[in-house]
Amino acid sequence: MTRPVVHVAITNVWDSIAIERIAIRRSITELVIVYPSNLECHALDLVGKFKSLGLLVMSVPVAHNNFDNTLSSILRALNEPRLDDYHIEFNVTNSSGIMTVAACMAAAIVKATVICSRESELFEIEEVWPSDLVNLTHRKRDILEYLAIQSEPISQTAITNGTGVMRSGVSRHLRDLENAGYVVRSRKARQKYVEITNLGATVLHHKQLRKRRVWGPVTDHSHPIYQVVGRAHG
Repeated sequence: MTRPVVHVAITNVWDSIAIERIAIRRSITELVIVYPSNLECHALDLVGKFKSLGLLVMSVPVAHNNFDNTLSSILRALNEPRLDDYHIEFNVTNSSGIMTVAACMAAAIVKATVICSRESELFEIEEVWPSDLVNLTHRKRDILEYLAIQSEPISQTAITNGTGVMRSGVSRHLRDLENAGYVVRSRKARQKYVEITNLGATVLHHKQLRKRRVWGPVTDHSHPIYQVVGRAHG
């Protein structure tokens, strides 16, 4: 069953047409408009328009260029038990600077998705922060580590055999990883093949660095992960 959607539009560059089109395109249940207080007259006009269509709308004014106020205001607006069963998404198409950072932090806290539309195509919407990858699980990391030591794309069956992750789990994790841009999948004949991307290799390398900072230095620069990141940046 599809969960109802709360669409949180973060905006400090006013473009009501973009907000309207994206909100309608996403088939949302409720709209939350987060805006700096100096844009209040524009925001209230938009709130009235959506309410006249029968949509639930909440307006959240925030202090201009104030990270703490922006983040706390967003979290307070979403701190309602009824929203536990909702899918929450943040739209940062019309935001920049501190507001975008606050939106991403809020998304990490409430386990939400961050989306934006492409500059050239308003209806081409991308997930720039899939909620299920805010914290990379050990299974997803195992899959990335296995892909990192491969010299060419490999089959999903090989990933199952090489990592010990069940076949159904591999498919689910690969879908999430692909949505985040960490892997790419292709089909040859009847078999699906997978390859780690430059972004995936870089994220994995970052995870390895963090682990070494906790558990001590690793001096073996011949480790495959160094070679993968070298290829990614070469």
